[in-house]
Amino acid sequence: HEETFGDDIGGAAELESVLADLSQRVAARLREQGLHAGTITLKLRYANFQTITRAETLPESTQLDGVILDAARRLLRHHWDRRRKVRLLGVQASGLTSVAGQANLLEASQQQKWGRALAATDRLRNRYGFSSVQLASALVEPAEKAEGTEMKRGSGQRRKFEKQSS
Repeated sequence: HEETFGDDIGGAAELESVLADLSQRVAARLREQGLHAGTITLKLRYANFQTITRAETLPESTQLDGVILDAARRLLRHHWDRRRKVRLLGVQASGLTSVAGQANLLEASQQQKWGRALAATDRLRNRYGFSSVQLASALVEPAEKAEGTEMKRGSGQRRKFEKQSS
């Protein structure tokens, strides 16, 4: 999944918010297809259209939102040149298998709980729309809204809005 912005983005919080949304969409698609990813790839396109892709191989394959988001965040934080604005951001899963990676017993129990919670999340999203349930980090923070922009989730577009005077 990737998102092209109508206006280039230079704020870390807004990019991480979009990254969280994209990671959730990738994870939901993996669960929908009964697959687990062994590698997560970040795609960054700057305002001048220079594009870089960087990948991280996970210690074990997954379909969990948080694991995918953590890998994507590490890639963004390590490879994004903060002096440059971003035109497009993407998250991709590869190294697909039909079975989860080998976890230790403690992690396996926790992953099963997350799996059940995410299955319930997927059912809610199927019924009420993808944006009905989101990770908190996928939400645009009020400080960024005060700057005069707001994300239209899932549309791949940003829109300007007027601040209302009191």
